[in-house]
Amino acid sequence: MPPIAWSKPYIGGIFAERKLPIITLMPKGRSKELIERRNRDLYRDYRHLMDVKKLRYSAAITQLSEKYYISEFTVLDVLRTCIRGEDEPKEAKKEFTGFRVSRWKTSQGRPQSECSGELFGE
Repeated sequence: MPPIAWSKPYIGGIFAERKLPIITLMPKGRSKELIERRNRDLYRDYRHLMDVKKLRYSAAITQLSEKYYISEFTVLDVLRTCIRGEDEPKEAKKEFTGFRVSRWKTSQGRPQSECSGELFGE
């Protein structure tokens, strides 16, 4: 038997060149829609644990981490993002704060005590 270097290359069998089907590449991981839904549910659960169940902060973070199978760092990052988004005013809406009695001068320049019993000044 001739040495391997002198022999003909093996054609066919398991070493034969096969044409593989073209596979379209899909993005790895979750879709953005699922991540947003998870973040919204995580924040809702966080508010429930803190407001209704009155859990300690560290216990709530640990419980959320175990429930959603993500690290505590990721839970904190999601909560921080949700809280920042909640603080941004969506509409500039002025709420009724009640009637305030001023001890300082009114718009007419007289002290409040000198004004007659009018509720609204002219």
